[in-house]
Amino acid sequence: MADILYGNVYAQKLKAELKERYQGLFAHLAVISFGDDYGTAQYLKQISKCCEELGVKLSHHNLALNVDNQESECLIRSLNDDKKVDGILLLMPLPKQIKQNQLIESLDPTKDVDGIHPYNLGRLLYDTSGVAPCTAKAVMSLLAYHNIELETKNVLIIGRSLVVGKPLISLMLQENATVTIAHSFSSDLFTLTNKSDIIVTAIGRAKFLSERYFNKNSIVIDVGINQAEDGICGDVDYQTVADKVKAISPVPGGVGSLTVIKLLENLLVLCEKKRSKNGL
Repeated sequence: MADILYGNVYAQKLKAELKERYQGLFAHLAVISFGDDYGTAQYLKQISKCCEELGVKLSHHNLALNVDNQESECLIRSLNDDKKVDGILLLMPLPKQIKQNQLIESLDPTKDVDGIHPYNLGRLLYDTSGVAPCTAKAVMSLLAYHNIELETKNVLIIGRSLVVGKPLISLMLQENATVTIAHSFSSDLFTLTNKSDIIVTAIGRAKFLSERYFNKNSIVIDVGINQAEDGICGDVDYQTVADKVKAISPVPGGVGSLTVIKLLENLLVLCEKKRSKNGL
Protein backbone atom coordinates (compact mmCIF):
# COMPACT_ATOMS: atom_id res chain seq x y z
CA MET A 1 0.00 0.00 0.00
CA ALA A 2 1.26 3.48 -0.89
CA ASP A 3 2.10 6.21 1.57
CA ILE A 4 -0.98 8.45 1.66
CA LEU A 5 -0.01 12.10 1.37
CA TYR A 6 -2.67 13.81 3.43
CA GLY A 7 -2.77 17.59 3.59
CA ASN A 8 -5.68 18.18 5.98
CA VAL A 9 -3.78 17.77 9.26
CA TYR A 10 -1.05 20.16 8.12
CA ALA A 11 -3.73 22.56 6.89
CA GLN A 12 -5.26 22.73 10.38
CA LYS A 13 -1.89 23.60 11.88
CA LEU A 14 -1.31 26.37 9.33
CA LYS A 15 -4.84 27.67 9.84
CA ALA A 16 -4.26 28.08 13.57
CA GLU A 17 -1.12 30.10 12.85
CA LEU A 18 -3.00 32.26 10.32
CA LYS A 19 -5.79 32.96 12.79
CA GLU A 20 -3.38 34.68 15.13
CA ARG A 21 -1.91 36.80 12.35
CA TYR A 22 -5.34 37.86 11.09
CA GLN A 23 -6.35 39.28 14.45
CA GLY A 24 -7.35 42.93 14.03
CA LEU A 25 -6.77 43.05 10.26
CA PHE A 26 -10.46 43.02 9.22
CA ALA A 27 -9.48 41.60 5.84
CA HIS A 28 -11.94 41.47 2.94
CA LEU A 29 -11.76 38.93 0.11
CA ALA A 30 -13.92 39.36 -3.01
CA VAL A 31 -14.53 36.23 -5.12
CA ILE A 32 -15.75 36.26 -8.74
CA SER A 33 -17.20 33.12 -10.28
CA PHE A 34 -19.13 32.22 -13.44
CA GLY A 35 -22.14 29.92 -13.66
CA ASP A 36 -22.34 26.79 -11.53
CA ASP A 37 -19.21 24.74 -12.24
CA TYR A 38 -19.02 21.84 -9.75
CA GLY A 39 -15.32 22.11 -8.91
CA THR A 40 -15.63 25.87 -8.45
CA ALA A 41 -18.60 25.43 -6.11
CA GLN A 42 -16.69 22.96 -3.95
CA TYR A 43 -13.68 25.25 -3.76
CA LEU A 44 -15.85 28.23 -2.89
CA LYS A 45 -17.50 26.26 -0.08
CA GLN A 46 -14.08 25.56 1.46
CA ILE A 47 -13.02 29.20 1.06
CA SER A 48 -16.19 30.43 2.75
CA LYS A 49 -15.70 28.10 5.72
CA CYS A 50 -12.05 29.06 6.16
CA CYS A 51 -12.80 32.79 5.91
CA GLU A 52 -15.44 32.47 8.62
CA GLU A 53 -13.01 30.67 10.93
CA LEU A 54 -10.29 33.29 10.40
CA GLY A 55 -12.57 36.31 10.67
CA VAL A 56 -12.15 37.32 7.03
CA LYS A 57 -15.05 39.04 5.28
CA LEU A 58 -16.05 37.25 2.06
CA SER A 59 -18.13 38.76 -0.73
CA HIS A 60 -19.12 36.49 -3.62
CA HIS A 61 -19.97 37.86 -7.06
CA ASN A 62 -21.43 35.17 -9.32
CA LEU A 63 -21.80 36.16 -12.98
CA ALA A 64 -23.95 34.41 -15.60
CA LEU A 65 -22.24 32.10 -18.09
CA ASN A 66 -23.31 34.36 -20.97
CA VAL A 67 -21.71 37.47 -19.45
CA ASP A 68 -19.41 39.49 -21.72
CA ASN A 69 -15.94 40.94 -21.12
CA GLN A 70 -17.23 44.46 -20.61
CA GLU A 71 -19.52 43.54 -17.72
CA SER A 72 -16.86 41.30 -16.16
CA GLU A 73 -14.18 43.98 -16.38
CA CYS A 74 -16.58 46.56 -14.97
CA LEU A 75 -17.04 44.42 -11.85
CA ILE A 76 -13.30 43.91 -11.48
CA ARG A 77 -12.58 47.61 -11.81
CA SER A 78 -15.17 48.43 -9.16
CA LEU A 79 -13.50 45.96 -6.80
CA ASN A 80 -10.08 47.38 -7.70
CA ASP A 81 -11.32 50.83 -6.66
CA ASP A 82 -13.02 49.64 -3.47
CA LYS A 83 -10.60 50.51 -0.68
CA LYS A 84 -12.32 48.05 1.66
CA VAL A 85 -11.45 45.09 -0.60
CA ASP A 86 -7.99 43.62 0.10
CA GLY A 87 -7.96 40.72 -2.35
CA ILE A 88 -9.78 39.62 -5.50
CA LEU A 89 -10.03 35.98 -6.51
CA LEU A 90 -11.04 35.23 -10.10
CA LEU A 91 -12.23 31.63 -10.15
CA MET A 92 -11.66 29.40 -13.18
CA PRO A 93 -12.89 28.15 -15.53
CA LEU A 94 -14.01 31.25 -17.43
CA PRO A 95 -16.83 31.11 -20.02
CA LYS A 96 -15.58 30.50 -23.57
CA GLN A 97 -16.55 33.96 -24.81
CA ILE A 98 -14.45 35.69 -22.17
CA LYS A 99 -11.00 36.85 -23.27
CA GLN A 100 -9.01 35.40 -20.41
CA ASN A 101 -5.82 37.44 -20.74
CA GLN A 102 -7.71 40.69 -21.08
CA LEU A 103 -9.81 39.99 -18.00
CA ILE A 104 -6.83 38.94 -15.88
CA GLU A 105 -4.88 42.03 -16.90
CA SER A 106 -7.75 44.19 -15.63
CA LEU A 107 -7.02 42.96 -12.08
CA ASP A 108 -5.12 45.24 -9.75
CA PRO A 109 -1.92 43.19 -9.20
CA THR A 110 -1.79 44.39 -5.59
CA LYS A 111 -5.18 42.72 -5.03
CA ASP A 112 -4.56 39.64 -7.19
CA VAL A 113 -4.81 37.03 -4.45
CA ASP A 114 -4.18 34.07 -6.78
CA GLY A 115 -1.04 35.56 -8.34
CA ILE A 116 -2.20 35.20 -11.97
CA HIS A 117 -1.70 38.80 -13.14
CA PRO A 118 1.27 39.08 -15.58
CA TYR A 119 3.12 41.23 -13.04
CA ASN A 120 2.85 38.55 -10.32
CA LEU A 121 3.61 35.65 -12.68
CA GLY A 122 6.61 37.57 -13.95
CA ARG A 123 7.95 37.95 -10.41
CA LEU A 124 7.48 34.22 -9.91
CA LEU A 125 10.03 33.60 -12.68
CA TYR A 126 12.62 35.43 -10.58
CA ASP A 127 11.86 34.18 -7.06
CA THR A 128 9.12 33.04 -4.68
CA SER A 129 8.48 36.39 -3.01
CA GLY A 130 5.03 37.97 -3.11
CA VAL A 131 2.07 35.85 -4.15
CA ALA A 132 1.94 32.82 -6.44
CA PRO A 133 -1.05 30.74 -7.59
CA CYS A 134 -2.53 29.02 -4.54
CA THR A 135 -2.95 25.51 -5.93
CA ALA A 136 0.61 25.42 -7.21
CA LYS A 137 1.85 26.57 -3.80
CA ALA A 138 -0.31 23.89 -2.16
CA VAL A 139 1.36 21.17 -4.23
CA MET A 140 4.80 22.38 -3.15
CA SER A 141 3.70 22.64 0.48
CA LEU A 142 2.30 19.10 0.47
CA LEU A 143 5.55 17.69 -0.93
CA ALA A 144 7.64 19.61 1.61
CA TYR A 145 5.43 18.52 4.53
CA HIS A 146 5.95 14.87 3.58
CA ASN A 147 9.72 15.38 3.14
CA ILE A 148 9.68 14.53 -0.56
CA GLU A 149 12.87 15.85 -2.14
CA LEU A 150 12.61 17.46 -5.56
CA GLU A 151 16.27 18.04 -6.36
CA THR A 152 17.41 15.77 -9.27
CA LYS A 153 13.89 14.25 -9.53
CA ASN A 154 12.06 13.90 -12.85
CA VAL A 155 8.71 15.64 -12.42
CA LEU A 156 5.84 15.38 -14.87
CA ILE A 157 3.08 18.00 -14.68
CA ILE A 158 -0.10 17.09 -16.56
CA GLY A 159 -1.99 20.31 -17.25
CA ARG A 160 -0.81 23.77 -18.32
CA SER A 161 -3.25 26.15 -16.66
CA LEU A 162 -2.24 29.52 -15.23
CA VAL A 163 -3.14 28.39 -11.71
CA VAL A 164 -1.40 25.00 -11.63
CA GLY A 165 0.74 23.79 -14.52
CA LYS A 166 2.57 26.92 -15.63
CA PRO A 167 3.46 28.31 -12.17
CA LEU A 168 4.47 24.82 -10.98
CA ILE A 169 7.16 24.74 -13.65
CA SER A 170 8.88 27.71 -12.04
CA LEU A 171 8.36 26.51 -8.46
CA MET A 172 9.72 23.05 -9.29
CA LEU A 173 12.73 24.45 -11.14
CA GLN A 174 13.56 26.58 -8.10
CA GLU A 175 13.91 23.29 -6.20
CA ASN A 176 16.24 21.89 -8.89
CA ALA A 177 13.78 19.34 -10.27
CA THR A 178 13.84 18.32 -13.94
CA VAL A 179 10.40 19.27 -15.22
CA THR A 180 8.30 17.96 -18.11
CA ILE A 181 4.89 19.43 -18.93
CA ALA A 182 2.13 17.43 -20.63
CA HIS A 183 -1.29 18.51 -21.90
CA SER A 184 -4.19 17.52 -24.16
CA PHE A 185 -1.96 17.52 -27.27
CA SER A 186 0.78 15.39 -25.70
CA SER A 187 1.32 11.98 -27.26
CA ASP A 188 2.18 8.75 -25.43
CA LEU A 189 1.26 9.95 -21.94
CA PHE A 190 1.83 6.39 -20.72
CA THR A 191 5.57 6.60 -21.45
CA LEU A 192 5.88 10.06 -19.88
CA THR A 193 4.23 9.01 -16.60
CA ASN A 194 6.13 5.77 -16.26
CA LYS A 195 9.55 7.38 -16.63
CA SER A 196 8.80 10.15 -14.11
CA ASP A 197 9.54 10.08 -10.38
CA ILE A 198 6.75 12.48 -9.45
CA ILE A 199 3.54 13.01 -11.40
CA VAL A 200 1.27 16.00 -10.74
CA THR A 201 -2.06 15.83 -12.52
CA ALA A 202 -4.50 18.72 -12.93
CA ILE A 203 -6.62 17.94 -15.99
CA GLY A 204 -10.12 17.82 -14.50
CA ARG A 205 -11.09 14.38 -15.85
CA ALA A 206 -12.52 12.00 -13.27
CA LYS A 207 -10.46 8.83 -12.70
CA PHE A 208 -8.73 9.32 -16.07
CA LEU A 209 -5.38 7.88 -14.98
CA SER A 210 -5.49 4.18 -14.06
CA GLU A 211 -2.77 1.96 -12.59
CA ARG A 212 -1.24 1.34 -16.05
CA TYR A 213 0.13 4.89 -16.05
CA PHE A 214 2.29 4.37 -12.97
CA ASN A 215 4.90 2.08 -11.46
CA LYS A 216 5.87 1.02 -7.94
CA ASN A 217 8.20 4.03 -7.52
CA SER A 218 5.71 6.66 -8.68
CA ILE A 219 4.78 9.56 -6.38
CA VAL A 220 1.37 10.83 -7.50
CA ILE A 221 -0.03 14.26 -6.64
CA ASP A 222 -3.68 14.50 -7.69
CA VAL A 223 -4.95 18.08 -8.01
CA GLY A 224 -8.20 17.22 -9.79
CA ILE A 225 -11.61 17.79 -8.19
CA ASN A 226 -14.32 16.01 -10.14
CA GLN A 227 -17.83 14.78 -9.56
CA ALA A 228 -18.44 11.08 -10.11
CA GLU A 229 -21.35 8.76 -9.33
CA ASP A 230 -19.69 7.74 -6.05
CA GLY A 231 -18.86 11.32 -4.99
CA ILE A 232 -15.88 13.65 -5.31
CA CYS A 233 -12.80 12.15 -6.95
CA GLY A 234 -9.54 13.20 -8.55
CA ASP A 235 -7.99 12.67 -11.98
CA VAL A 236 -6.48 9.39 -10.75
CA ASP A 237 -8.45 6.18 -10.22
CA TYR A 238 -7.43 6.07 -6.57
CA GLN A 239 -8.83 2.60 -5.80
CA THR A 240 -6.76 0.87 -8.47
CA VAL A 241 -3.65 3.02 -8.09
CA ALA A 242 -3.18 3.34 -4.32
CA ASP A 243 -1.68 -0.13 -3.84
CA LYS A 244 0.56 0.08 -6.92
CA VAL A 245 2.60 3.26 -6.30
CA LYS A 246 5.08 4.58 -3.74
CA ALA A 247 2.93 7.49 -2.58
CA ILE A 248 -0.29 9.24 -3.58
CA SER A 249 -2.36 12.22 -2.42
CA PRO A 250 -6.08 11.52 -1.85
CA VAL A 251 -9.06 13.51 -3.13
CA PRO A 252 -10.46 14.95 -0.94
CA GLY A 253 -7.95 15.41 1.88
CA GLY A 254 -4.82 16.12 -0.11
CA VAL A 255 -3.85 19.18 -2.15
CA GLY A 256 -7.29 20.79 -1.84
CA SER A 257 -6.97 21.05 1.93
CA LEU A 258 -3.89 23.21 1.54
CA THR A 259 -5.03 25.27 -1.45
CA VAL A 260 -7.47 27.31 0.63
CA ILE A 261 -4.80 27.89 3.27
CA LYS A 262 -2.38 29.14 0.61
CA LEU A 263 -5.10 31.46 -0.65
CA LEU A 264 -5.52 32.96 2.82
CA GLU A 265 -1.74 33.19 3.19
CA ASN A 266 -1.62 35.20 -0.03
CA LEU A 267 -4.42 37.45 1.17
CA LEU A 268 -2.52 38.05 4.40
CA VAL A 269 0.58 39.09 2.41
CA LEU A 270 -1.51 41.56 0.38
CA CYS A 271 -3.19 42.91 3.53
CA GLU A 272 0.08 43.44 5.37
CA LYS A 273 1.64 45.21 2.38
CA LYS A 274 -1.41 47.45 2.03
CA ARG A 275 -1.51 48.31 5.75
CA SER A 276 2.25 48.96 5.77
CA LYS A 277 2.01 51.25 2.73
CA ASN A 278 -0.84 53.19 4.33
CA GLY A 279 0.96 53.39 7.65
CA LEU A 280 -1.68 51.39 9.52
